[in-house]
Amino acid sequence: MSVFGKSLFKIMDAHEKYDEESKVEYKPHITTSQFNSIGTTSVITDWKTGRGVHCLSQGEALWYYILRWDDENINIQEQFPLDMKKINKIFEQLGISKIKNLKFIMSTDFFVTKRDGSKIAYSVKNDRKLNRRTLELLTVEKTYWMTQNIQYELLFKEDVNQILSDNIRLIVEFYNPERVVDDVSKAKHLLATKKVHADLSSRVLDVDYLKELGLIE
Repeated sequence: MSVFGKSLFKIMDAHEKYDEESKVEYKPHITTSQFNSIGTTSVITDWKTGRGVHCLSQGEALWYYILRWDDENINIQEQFPLDMKKINKIFEQLGISKIKNLKFIMSTDFFVTKRDGSKIAYSVKNDRKLNRRTLELLTVEKTYWMTQNIQYELLFKEDVNQILSDNIRLIVEFYNPERVVDDVSKAKHLLATKKVHADLSSRVLDVDYLKELGLIE
């Protein structure tokens, strides 16, 4: 008999409903519909708030799942717009050519608020082969956040733990108890809500692994 037994469909405690923590009516500066990159953009549903998160690259999508999985990160604002007055001053201070398009607004891929109130800004790039102009813009972006005493980190797609990211993606689909229909989806729900823990970073969460964990028969 599975760990769920006859109670399989008697779901759930009140705290298992959508988590309203950090829910904000945030709209990213750039959306996937504005970004001309067929096949690499995606809108991910934040499993805790239900908000659509606009990721403009595969790297952003992979890193988003990992960042959001961390319970210390209570809010993630993607494509976060920067103050161009401050940005242009930094261009001048560093002796770097300004962006010619006066209407263009730079943005940071992920602006994260942590549980303790601290914030971290993340830029995501697919690989380390960056041209000179990209490096200049990243330098300006990093300086922008550092001058505000906000930590800044550069993430690369090639460094992401894809097994972990993919496993998170597969289980959070069942974060909402209303999605549970059988033993497998129930097991994934328990993992997504962290009522059951498993190593998600080194092995694909398939049926065999769920059986080994004792979550299904």
